Amino acid sequence: MSNNIIRFLPNLTFNNSFIEEFVLGNDTSCSTLGTVEEMKKEIGFVAIRPEKPIPEDILSKGFNLGQQMRGNDKFQLIHLIFSFYGYKNFDILLNPNNNIVRHVMNLMRETMEYFFFVFDGPSMTAFLGSIDPKDNWFDSYNNLDMINKAATSIDEYEESFAVMNNKGLFTPCLR
Repeated sequence: MSNNIIRFLPNLTFNNSFIEEFVLGNDTSCSTLGTVEEMKKEIGFVAIRPEKPIPEDILSKGFNLGQQMRGNDKFQLIHLIFSFYGYKNFDILLNPNNNIVRHVMNLMRETMEYFFFVFDGPSMTAFLGSIDPKDNWFDSYNNLDMINKAATSIDEYEESFAVMNNKGLFTPCLR
């Protein structure tokens, strides 16, 4: 009996400046986010570029996504945690007052899916994830309302980042 299964890898369309700056250029950020097009559908993505490549056997196991809103009554921050099974976590702190962050978070909620990319030089591993409707964080319009109304300044973001970074949690990311 022959095997008629053919693996289909979809074409993904990125913004050229994203590829030039984050992947091939001098951008020193450890992570970024934006949108990618798959089969003419816009999908939000988060990408990391770890200092050391993540081993293939770890990547093949996937990851768990955790998220929380941080802050106080003056400002809010979005904390994303990508936990690779049997390896380590990659924490990303985002300023919800950034228009790109708002657009991507709202798009993820709207489509209930996202891409997560791990870049190692010019090569990339892609994960297409779906958001469980039972996930209270993404399903909560309260969180989206906080994101859309956030007035977090760059100084507030950087001060919070510095405090958390001193605890060894973060590497500088998109502001």
